[in-house]
Amino acid sequence: MKWLPSDPQLISEGLYSIAVVLSFSRIAYILPANESFGPLQISLGRTVKDIFKFMVIFIMVFVAFMIGMFNLYSYYLGAKQNDAFTTVEESFKTLFWAIFGLSEVKSVIINYGHKFIENIGYILYGVYNVTMVIVLLNMLIAMINSSFQEIEKIMKRLIKRYVIKAQIDKESDEVNEGELKEIKQDISSLRYELLEEKSHNTEDLAELIRKLGEKLSIESKLLTSTEHQRKA
Repeated sequence: MKWLPSDPQLISEGLYSIAVVLSFSRIAYILPANESFGPLQISLGRTVKDIFKFMVIFIMVFVAFMIGMFNLYSYYLGAKQNDAFTTVEESFKTLFWAIFGLSEVKSVIINYGHKFIENIGYILYGVYNVTMVIVLLNMLIAMINSSFQEIEKIMKRLIKRYVIKAQIDKESDEVNEGELKEIKQDISSLRYELLEEKSHNTEDLAELIRKLGEKLSIESKLLTSTEHQRKA
């Protein structure tokens, strides 16, 4: 504790703490593989744009009230129940933690009887809480919810399209398999027909050769008998 605030060892420990927190972000590379956390991570990534749009309005309102409250209470340092709004730093801290309900109402109270300034402080602090906590934060929730629902529509359509495409491909494969079977059957039938026709043609050719041989035999016998008759 006796070290200087700018000691390199203290700075390195602070940076190391930040690095430990950021190191867990590497889990984001694994989450898309999960069917539950993957779509959620994608949806959160898509809502970052909406969050940045909201931050423009948020910062504008926050800075306006921070500077206004600082100008109102900057002269009352040491004259309040706490140091809220007496410096820019304290004004930032008070308004920032007020978003989470961690700032007290006595932050606007002055120990002396300056009721006008105190009443102005009550009004500005109340308007700030209504604007930031009730209006803007709920607007941010509504924007994120709308973006999440839009992405979830889109995701359902993609899944539906994928399922329909898979069914069409499956039916197409079944049709192709059926056509292939029909082609195989036609080829087999044609083969059997060709074999039968070949067998039939072979039988006809054998019959024709047999008949031709018988005819030649008869003619030969006739010629032989004719020659014997001439000689006689």
